[in-house]
Amino acid sequence: MWFRNLRLWQLDAPWDIDADALAAKLAGAAFSPCAPGQSETLGFEPVTGEPEGLLCTEVARRQLLRTRRQERVLPGAAIAEVLAERVAELEAAEGGPVRGKRRTELADDVR
Repeated sequence: MWFRNLRLWQLDAPWDIDADALAAKLAGAAFSPCAPGQSETLGFEPVTGEPEGLLCTEVARRQLLRTRRQERVLPGAAIAEVLAERVAELEAAEGGPVRGKRRTELADDVR
């Protein structure tokens, strides 16, 4: 097995959780792809890469975990286009320019 990004931790306190119990606890934090409204997601996935594999594997008294992160990146031009439409709608509704913090909030909502 080759690693693209490996991080090792050594704990000072005793670790009494076995791999099966840890895998059961991690099931609630399993990876799922980004939903339409999410910009990123992070979760645990099976160590072996198999769809039904365990979320934790023990090798030579060491427990291996695998996390996965997915980011959805939108082009700046697409955000600017939708932002311009929303700003125009607000300016027409409120009768004045949209500036500063309100504009930043709109941009965050668009993302």
